[in-house]
Amino acid sequence: MNRSEMAVGEFYDAGVINNTLGDIAYLVAVSGDWRVPLAGSEGEETVLVNKGHLELRKAVYTVSPVMTDLFCYIEQEGHGRYFRGYQREDREGRKCLTPCRNEAGASEGPSCRVNTTTTTGNITQQLSVCGIPKCVWNVECYSQDGIGYRGNQTTGTQGGNTYTCQNWSRDFPHPHTYHPSPSNTALYGIGQHNKCRNPDPRNAALPWCYTTSFLVRSVYCSEIPYCEKTDLPVFHF
Repeated sequence: MNRSEMAVGEFYDAGVINNTLGDIAYLVAVSGDWRVPLAGSEGEETVLVNKGHLELRKAVYTVSPVMTDLFCYIEQEGHGRYFRGYQREDREGRKCLTPCRNEAGASEGPSCRVNTTTTTGNITQQLSVCGIPKCVWNVECYSQDGIGYRGNQTTGTQGGNTYTCQNWSRDFPHPHTYHPSPSNTALYGIGQHNKCRNPDPRNAALPWCYTTSFLVRSVYCSEIPYCEKTDLPVFHF
């Protein structure tokens, strides 16, 4: 690696890249996907995908890994139904013949197919658990703008009062457009429940919900801690 490039796949925490002198031409994602917004910018961030390159301009960037469903999986979402990570070995270190996935929602979490040898010496394939860790961030706290939050908080606050969240699948007492759908479920965790989510990141910076009160349409779920300001681990096994 020369001085004009920098890998961002070698750490698992937020970092700052000062490129005000323009001596870094581009970033290379060694492993996983990475968020690379301009420092202090409130605009849309760039996601640098696995093995991809991102050309930089003269500016300061903040870099953080996309942890949810890449480095770890959400237990609350069908035991990792949406996991799309790049791991290629099972938990015993055997090479995966298929990606680690769990579309069927098996309780063991993401699995892959591996070759095994039977007692008679024949080679066969079987499904084997990948040993992907479970996410703590975006479950016990929310990260970034809360899009990935999949925790169980069902109340929000406003003016010192606590309000119960309205079920996302209902329009009473407040009609809305964020109903459960394949895209809303996959992107924002919207479902047949009343848990805090953030399907409107352009206008909200943390999880929120509609309320069951006729007098208050929506509230922020400000009781959920912000992951970056806690000592919670990103994931656990």
